[in-house]
Amino acid sequence: AGSSGTVTPDGLRSNAFDLLTRAGGEEFNVRVQYQQAEVTAFQINPPIVNNIDRIPLERKQLNGVNDFLASFIRKGEVGRSLCDYRAKIFTGIERFDLNFSFAKDDVATSKRTGYQGPVVLCNIKYKPIAGHYTTSELTNSLAQDDRILIWFAPLGETGYAIPYRVLLTTSMGDLSMVLTGLN
Repeated sequence: AGSSGTVTPDGLRSNAFDLLTRAGGEEFNVRVQYQQAEVTAFQINPPIVNNIDRIPLERKQLNGVNDFLASFIRKGEVGRSLCDYRAKIFTGIERFDLNFSFAKDDVATSKRTGYQGPVVLCNIKYKPIAGHYTTSELTNSLAQDDRILIWFAPLGETGYAIPYRVLLTTSMGDLSMVLTGLN
């Protein structure tokens, strides 16, 4: 995955997002171009086959959006206000919102991780908009899940915060990702 863009007073704004997935000897590539938070072009290779279960994308849903990576690098101090946020995301395939809300101030203490110090815990509510399949177990599970959590940590003295830990419930159990190193 790759993201490039510009710094704005509100945070990062994507100009380009690329995602390459390799599985079973096959490649799947997504490229999205943005300008001023508006999608100007996107390409999926190989193309997705539309069927009656896929919610179609509308042009108006591609305004005021950002990419998935840039949406998680937040400008601001680690605290309650960092969680007062709605990310409008377009991945090249799906358009969805992530509504963040404050859960609590916390402290990362584990010596096994890449950071120890103050963090803020936010709840996330996933809201699918378009491009997803109505029959997708993952999409439906995420939309109904009340346990999508993200802890943000400061990125040094930059005035930005990045994900320190993410936890979400899946049909096979909890999925947890944690920052293990930072240079």
